[in-house]
Amino acid sequence: MQHAELAALLVNSCNASRETLLWENATLADVELGYRLKDICLEGWSTHPSQALGAAAALQLLAAIRPSQEIKALAAWSAGLRALIDGEMQTAISELEESERRFLSVGKIHTAAATQVSKLIALSMLGRYEEAIECGLRAREVFLAYKDFLAAGKIEHNIGNL
Repeated sequence: MQHAELAALLVNSCNASRETLLWENATLADVELGYRLKDICLEGWSTHPSQALGAAAALQLLAAIRPSQEIKALAAWSAGLRALIDGEMQTAISELEESERRFLSVGKIHTAAATQVSKLIALSMLGRYEEAIECGLRAREVFLAYKDFLAAGKIEHNIGNL
């Protein structure tokens, strides 16, 4: 079994089955699996919420089984996306800030900035437009420094919408 296949199985399983799958495939229960689950969650939060929620639940279990800082950062990011889906904007902001903090602690500056795209959305939903713009501009600077023009463009688009 490969990471992509395991991620797909985890997303579409119940929690008890997810835990069994993770233990049975312990060699694949790693950071790479965490990123695959985060990608599923991020890609689906606005278009396939049930898929995103399944990925978020799987990431929470993965973080419990393999509690590395990076996996915990991914789990917090997915928890922030879950909160966005559930309309819990303050929780989303808290989780996304936790994710950013954890990524920064392991030197993942670009990835930490990527969490702020979702935070910008939560801030704007609460009417905290100035904070959202500041958040977006800080993230945009990181994206430009890393020559990630697609992410910088997404931030510009979101700021433009504000």
